[in-house]
Amino acid sequence: MGKRIAIIGGGFAGTEAARRLSRRGQEVHLFDPRPAFEFLPLLPDLLGGRYSRESVTSAYSFLAEKYGFTFHQVRVSSVDPRQWRFFAEGVRFDFDYLLICPGGTTDFHGNKTAAEKSYTVRSTTGIEDLLAAFHSEKPDSVVLVGGGYTGLETASQLRRRARKTDREPEILVIEKGETILAGVTPGARSYLEHQLQKLGISILTSTTLSGFSEDGVRLSNGRSLDRALVIWNAGVSFPRELWAQEVDLDPAGRVRVDQYGRIGERSWAAGDIAHFGEGDTGLPMASYLAIQQGNSAAGNILLHIQGKPLRPYRPRYYGYLVPLASGYGIGRIAGVNLKGRLPVLIHHAAGILRTFGPGRRIRLMKELLRGGIGMGAND
Repeated sequence: MGKRIAIIGGGFAGTEAARRLSRRGQEVHLFDPRPAFEFLPLLPDLLGGRYSRESVTSAYSFLAEKYGFTFHQVRVSSVDPRQWRFFAEGVRFDFDYLLICPGGTTDFHGNKTAAEKSYTVRSTTGIEDLLAAFHSEKPDSVVLVGGGYTGLETASQLRRRARKTDREPEILVIEKGETILAGVTPGARSYLEHQLQKLGISILTSTTLSGFSEDGVRLSNGRSLDRALVIWNAGVSFPRELWAQEVDLDPAGRVRVDQYGRIGERSWAAGDIAHFGEGDTGLPMASYLAIQQGNSAAGNILLHIQGKPLRPYRPRYYGYLVPLASGYGIGRIAGVNLKGRLPVLIHHAAGILRTFGPGRRIRLMKELLRGGIGMGAND
């Protein structure tokens, strides 16, 4: 019988580690409050109506049976990484090894009103709540807070969804910085801004959300918008109260790990919650890096079990993609700048290839062929 290994969080890192460790004969238990794995990079496409919920999710019960681990649908409330134990719903669990990778939540920066009145797109439930409000409230305006990759992609997908209805609201992306996508080249940024303008999406930089009215919002530039919905994409945070013992956290709440991904002798962290390297920012939060870290953590746990030297985690950077619902986008892959159709095609191809099982891949391909990579009938 193998060692008892608990994995807290069933995102890309946790699921990758569970697959590898189970195949190597370990007793793996995966803990997550959700019933299904959600393919985060394709969730904006769910908002736009290109893919169905069934295509971008996989039940953990199915994955557990397929790969041989045990799934527990519970929320972990407290972790003690130095004693390899944690609490979930008042029950204490003790294991030989821990891998902690619960992912993050939307960061409202302490704005309780925004947390109550805004919608998010980090889960299928959040998207379904947003769509229900969009169809029932019929807003005149939709304000997306945050001009990063997710905010811009979400804005374009919302436009695609709106064109399937009898009304198209004003869509605005507000960014507190002086520019959107501060990390990309000026040429790529200009190209994307032009594509967003063609979709009728307004970009307001150096602008914040200053407050909420009864059914609308006020912007820092003095403008008031009635009958407005708000989608919040301004950052990700991690629960500091998760830790039963003091650990070294960065300003965002990510836990600092050593070069092997460890917090303690038999405790690892991986995915978005893990801070590798020096400084305050750590590595980018990307699904492919989470998969790498989950695989690295699983490999090092196996090496530790065998009494062999651990291997440092070496990130392999592939680049980034910003695909818009119009079928145009920008990206940088293997040091090559991309724009036009190709970044969008790569986005869909990567999503289809990374999903679980041939049946789901076929379903995704059928839905993509049916809807195309652009805006559909009104493209």
